[in-house]
Amino acid sequence: MNDETQEAPVRDTILKTLPVVLTNEELVDLGQELAEREEHLRESQQEKKDTAKAIDGQIKSHEAEILRLSRIIRARQENRDVGCEIRKDYKDGLVETVRTDTGEIVASREMTVEERQVAMEL
Repeated sequence: MNDETQEAPVRDTILKTLPVVLTNEELVDLGQELAEREEHLRESQQEKKDTAKAIDGQIKSHEAEILRLSRIIRARQENRDVGCEIRKDYKDGLVETVRTDTGEIVASREMTVEERQVAMEL
């Protein structure tokens, strides 16, 4: 080796992350980007709340239907519209409500004065 090579500095170029003072224009641009990101965040948070409310509503609906079905199964019966016949017995002074599917009397009461009057007019 010669003496020149040993004494001359060796230079290489590299990239290194170091602090850099921002210009006013860069600060304005970053402020605008920050504001946009905050708006996107608020929109996403609101969307999450709205979605959660919708899902909560669905869950409550499912729970209510499960409860309704459980009660029916436990009771082994449910209320349904059933055809009935109103029978007026003028002799005994009674009005009876009778199921047309089973013939069962589901309600019985005494005739009102007005109902008895109709019988006398006949």
